Amino acid sequence: MPAIIPRSPPVQLLGIITLILALAGCTTPQRTPAATETVPVVDRASTEAATATRARELLAAALSEQEAGATAQALQLYSRIDPDALPQAPRGAYLLGYADAALQEGEILRARNLLTAPAATALGKTFTGDRRQRWLRLRGELFGLLGETAESLSAYTTLAAELDDADVRTGVEQRIWTVLQQTPTSMLRKLAAEPADPRLHSWYQLALAGRQTEPTPAVGAAPGVERARILAPEEVQALNRVALLLPESGNYATAAGILRDGFLAAAFAARTGGVQPPDIRFYDTASDDVLALYQRAVDEGAQLVIGPIEPELLRRIRDRGQLPVPVLALNYLESDTATGNLGFYQFGLSVADEAKAAAHTAWRDGRRSALALVPDTGWGSRALRAFTDTFRELGGEVREAVHYDMALKDFTPVLRPLLAPRPTDSATPAGAGGDAKPPRRRGDLDMVFLVAYPTQGRQIQPTLEFLYAGDLPIYATSAIYSGTPDPARDRDLGNIRFNASPWTLAAPGQLVPRPDDQLPPAHQQLFALGVDSYLLHAQLADGMPGLAQPVHGQTGLLMLDGSGRVTRLQPWARFRNGRVAPLSPAESGT
Repeated sequence: MPAIIPRSPPVQLLGIITLILALAGCTTPQRTPAATETVPVVDRASTEAATATRARELLAAALSEQEAGATAQALQLYSRIDPDALPQAPRGAYLLGYADAALQEGEILRARNLLTAPAATALGKTFTGDRRQRWLRLRGELFGLLGETAESLSAYTTLAAELDDADVRTGVEQRIWTVLQQTPTSMLRKLAAEPADPRLHSWYQLALAGRQTEPTPAVGAAPGVERARILAPEEVQALNRVALLLPESGNYATAAGILRDGFLAAAFAARTGGVQPPDIRFYDTASDDVLALYQRAVDEGAQLVIGPIEPELLRRIRDRGQLPVPVLALNYLESDTATGNLGFYQFGLSVADEAKAAAHTAWRDGRRSALALVPDTGWGSRALRAFTDTFRELGGEVREAVHYDMALKDFTPVLRPLLAPRPTDSATPAGAGGDAKPPRRRGDLDMVFLVAYPTQGRQIQPTLEFLYAGDLPIYATSAIYSGTPDPARDRDLGNIRFNASPWTLAAPGQLVPRPDDQLPPAHQQLFALGVDSYLLHAQLADGMPGLAQPVHGQTGLLMLDGSGRVTRLQPWARFRNGRVAPLSPAESGT
């Protein structure tokens, strides 16, 4: 969709570039060094001046590429800029240009990190004139894509009220209406009942007045499905046949069976909600060549192929070349970022994505020095690598990392040496009268990154408290919560915060279909993934643009990146007295 507010005209951008290049010739003031510094003043000033000059040159180049329409190249240049090295004046151009490029290239998570960071919010409040209008437009666009209707409308209505041009104001109001049309009715009713901004109440009421009554859900559905609440997108009705390529035997058979159950449960719920799902046919990847199965599915009329799950089979389909019918693979090729195949999409449960989200959230919370605890497994290693790389890129440091045995019952021998005071820690003065120094831990850590199931987490959190590290905030992946409330046992999880799957935060009678509570946590997540693959399938069908808008799924807010990967944006939650409570946007840094 074209932007509502015009981009900055070339004259303005050229003026900005000229200003930045002029600033590049300015001399960076020398600062007075402390008495303990050993680096010569001239060398330090020269290094700082060179860094600042480099940042200004990169910014000028990024703005130039953006003006020429080379958004992808501009995005690469922006990512190399250290904003702290820029003078105050060009930081606004950096922030607005970078966020704009990220949104245009579909990098929604990057745009969110740019536009919601505390420093960016403070800077945005200082904008006036055209910069303020651009700031409000970008926030309205971002929050609209994320499904945060109230935040989006707040930005857009503020913008509309400040515009003098009636045509441009009408364009903004049309964008407001578009956001409202994409908002679920249940959410609209909640927003209309308690609007955070009274100015938005009339918009909510107007949108509700235009809604048709939803179909009455059927009662008495399949086992475990009390009421159907999935109202599938209208595009589902345009699909006649979908093929599922999953193994019925072998190492992946159990996972495939649970995924299949989730997909079918969602299809059944859609049917009882008044929407006719497509004909679904199954093909056993354990019994025949995957390329032959794909071709047979296409010949038999499939408009979309879902699966396979086995990585080696994913590679074979990816490498096939042009695909006459799109494929939604139910796993990720971890080493593969750009497939180069427009019809090949990847969707799965990526612990690496969760680890990256934890790094960003911790950084926004002001954390800079981490202790990482991950299981001695392949997925634990992937999580640690993703967290470490992302945290380091942001400017943080993982000072200690340990791979623990998942069968371990006592974590004290593992954690005690990691938390023992270091020689560099400042000594704690003894109390009056020769009292002994109080127990303490090392002082160069300010957080813990944790990958663990509830069983391990209930051992690790109390051990940290025992070793005087109970004040360290813990950021965990979604594995820490089973999805089934257990307040008595979960009290041992303290105040751990984690990126949660939306289905785990819904009340038991609030979400259908829902994984069986008797399933292991990992299997419950697979069931939810199967549900989400059904919610995704219509938008990825032949002839459709493919995830033009994010999908509110059970595993997260689902978005398609530029490489064909479906990424998940998850809400944050924390344990409080053994119960899980969602974090507000302010608490979670979003």
